[in-house]
Amino acid sequence: TIVYIRDALFENLGGLVRNHPLIRYLTTSEDLSSKFESFSGIPTEPIPPIVQPALYKVEPQRQNVTFVCPVKMKGLDIALQLAAERPDIPFVFLESWHMKSEPQRELNRKIHKYKNIVLKSKTQDKRKVYRNTKVLLVHTSKSEAWGPVVSDAHISGIPVLESNDGGIPE
Repeated sequence: TIVYIRDALFENLGGLVRNHPLIRYLTTSEDLSSKFESFSGIPTEPIPPIVQPALYKVEPQRQNVTFVCPVKMKGLDIALQLAAERPDIPFVFLESWHMKSEPQRELNRKIHKYKNIVLKSKTQDKRKVYRNTKVLLVHTSKSEAWGPVVSDAHISGIPVLESNDGGIPE
């Protein structure tokens, strides 16, 4: 049995973590491997997620800064500050999951005063967003196991300004 661990929410694994010769644990990053071993005492092998280039590859037009998942935990305040300091640069804030009504209203209220921010709804085809991306902003206040949007952007040679935490730098 192989268990592929993709985030550090170990309490959500759904059962007892056992060290057994017929069970192997894999993680998405060296950082997550280290955290899992500290949690369980079981060593793991890091194997980065597979990325399908055809789903993300674009010829970037390099028109705007893109910020995915505009919520506080993912660095919303930092992205808003950058947009305020550079009103000459267009920003696209892309929702990455459906937001509940109140957080959506709060986000709309916050970005309403910025003429250089466009909020886009979640999309299955991220190429539509990456095509116009000049730089991708990725920040998090919690340790991420892996930053899939970083991999997605790198496929098209899009630079990423990211937090230096968790598996994101890997």
